[in-house]
Amino acid sequence: MRTSLRPSFWILLGGTLLLDVLLLIPSPARLTVRPSEKRLCPVPVADVGHRVRCLTEAEARRLAVSPGVVLPLGPDGLRWVGPPQRMSGEQQLALGLRLDPNQASEDELTALPDIGPSLAQAIVSARRRAPIRSESDLLRVRGLGPKRVAKLRPYLHFPESQ
Repeated sequence: MRTSLRPSFWILLGGTLLLDVLLLIPSPARLTVRPSEKRLCPVPVADVGHRVRCLTEAEARRLAVSPGVVLPLGPDGLRWVGPPQRMSGEQQLALGLRLDPNQASEDELTALPDIGPSLAQAIVSARRRAPIRSESDLLRVRGLGPKRVAKLRPYLHFPESQ
């Protein structure tokens, strides 16, 4: 006597196999970005399509932009109407740009090693009370000790101290 399997059995078997395959695929780990030893171009900016363009100092002055900006630039290189935005923290660090702790957003600060969302929020609230002018000012942020600040040294710059 031959028995046939019900369609619900095949659906259950297919779903189980699909779940097994999905569990075997590794989850994407968070990328750690190391700063570049040297800046790859004088003024790296990104266009709306997030392609990085290298501008000369003269072009940057003409367009009134700073490194790490996402510009609404047209294909001919002329600036379109609209305010500039900032590149992501990971993109800035990969291009060799250092982050200013007084200007960086919480998202940009979380791109730094050992900085999570709560510590980034603590840095932002500390700079509201008083500007961060040096590494010693970072030590007043709860959760940042001398070892962690030393680890952040290659990723940060303090323009007011220069």
